[in-house]
Amino acid sequence: MINFGSMPQRSGTWAWFKNLVQLKSCAPQFEENDTFYYIYAYDGPEAIYCQIWKGELPASVAVTDSQAQNDADKEEFETHWKPTANHSLVARDSRGLPTVAQEKPDSAKATLYSHDWCDKRTWYEGAIRVVEEVATDTGDHLSYQLAHTWLIDSYHARMTQEDSLVSSTGHSYRVLILVDGVTKQEQDPHLASGGDYLIDYATGTITFLSALDPAAVIQVTYHYAASSVFTVKPSPGKVLVLDFVEVQFSEDIILTDSVIFQPRGLVDIFAPSLVAAGYVPSGTIIPLGAPLVYKSMRDFMNDACRSYPSYPAMGGDGWRGSPVTRVFDWDYVRATSLRSTLGLELQIKLQHDVPFGGSYATATFYCSSVADSPRVGGE
Repeated sequence: MINFGSMPQRSGTWAWFKNLVQLKSCAPQFEENDTFYYIYAYDGPEAIYCQIWKGELPASVAVTDSQAQNDADKEEFETHWKPTANHSLVARDSRGLPTVAQEKPDSAKATLYSHDWCDKRTWYEGAIRVVEEVATDTGDHLSYQLAHTWLIDSYHARMTQEDSLVSSTGHSYRVLILVDGVTKQEQDPHLASGGDYLIDYATGTITFLSALDPAAVIQVTYHYAASSVFTVKPSPGKVLVLDFVEVQFSEDIILTDSVIFQPRGLVDIFAPSLVAAGYVPSGTIIPLGAPLVYKSMRDFMNDACRSYPSYPAMGGDGWRGSPVTRVFDWDYVRATSLRSTLGLELQIKLQHDVPFGGSYATATFYCSSVADSPRVGGE
């Protein structure tokens, strides 16, 4: 169906082809008829290709290939590859113009901020939601205790852009308190006065500013921390391109656990044999290779591209201020791309979920988000 002329050519199985395409960052193309898919890619100066049959294998092919494997390849290609194949062989921006390294991309900016590894009150991703729990009066009709500690606090500047954070089910992380069915207001940290109550998010204690009726029913909806896991991943149909990463440590940091960075991807793409053998359900996200494990401060120093001079303490001693801070930088020479069609993501966690000591420790991921294409970011 395609004439490559005198161009060097290589052909093989679908498994061979897809792995080579990903390794070489080629743009898969295909032609089809009623009988088969002819899938190819150009990797100058050669062309690579394979075929997948739509129905029963011809007798000459069935001698070396199994019908079951062909059918599995066909399903994988149609589900995960065909929708994004046949893109331009030349990388282009949203205006259709060829992109070059000297140009700034026109893609959407996406900056992601991790949990604070020193503060469980920021570990929102894996937090568990509790709806209208009845708080327990401690006896003075002022202080009421919840069943859980380490509530997620999205009100006191513990997390960057905390006002826009919502859970995977679309719920706000702000605590909601009803007294006899009437919504009450937490004291505004800017005013440091007014409102109806204060919350100790670490202990799960609510303190009202005036005593309540002993018969009052206090119902609280909140999230509490369950895991340090934080995931960097693209939105559906997008590629998240990581340009560089920074890790910020307050100078009083005390490392009490190891930080693990684990790439993960869709089992159907990276280990289809596990699905075929029934070991892992289709659609499962699995670890890819060995994780990066930072056990000591020296590991961060050795692996980072550079660090910056210490930032002095700024902003005052209150809740808006910051202590003396050291920043480590990973400025990738080659952008790292996470493709949604491959289920690619980066999971970061503390190995034993033990918070660090000190003021704070966070990571910032500077990314761009673009439409999923086999050529995006050179992945």
